[in-house]
Amino acid sequence: MKNHGNAGAPVIIAALVGVAEVFSELADFLRSAQGFSDVTQQRWMSRQQRRDEHSFGDDLGKGDKLEIEWYADAEHESGAALSFGMNLLLEGDEWIIGSSVNVVDRERVADRLIELATRYAVGDVDLVQELASAASALAATQNQAILEFEKNYGSPKPV
Repeated sequence: MKNHGNAGAPVIIAALVGVAEVFSELADFLRSAQGFSDVTQQRWMSRQQRRDEHSFGDDLGKGDKLEIEWYADAEHESGAALSFGMNLLLEGDEWIIGSSVNVVDRERVADRLIELATRYAVGDVDLVQELASAASALAATQNQAILEFEKNYGSPKPV
């Protein structure tokens, strides 16, 4: 059952920091994985103005769309890159949390390797619970992601 109560700003900030910590751990995991290098960990926050019901403008820093994105990326010796990502988006009064593992191959074509269920939250308490759950679920895919990556993209670059 969803809890739409009020968690308070410190609890929400702690949940956001918790997600960042999971991404630090994912970056550390990628650093230790064989064949991976150039590991980066990023967070990106934005606000944009809504153009219409289905799109937003390019006016970063203004508007009603709030979004935070987290990434842990690494390049593999094969030339492909592996990326763990999660985003948090506010749509009206509902928070939407998406997370996935993606690959960018040698030709720079992006492909979804693992997509986790989209999560929705209304209210602070629900948001805190869903953020923690989504980050934990994404972290749990790290071994599967490496296996799938190596099976489909892991051959070293041709010389």
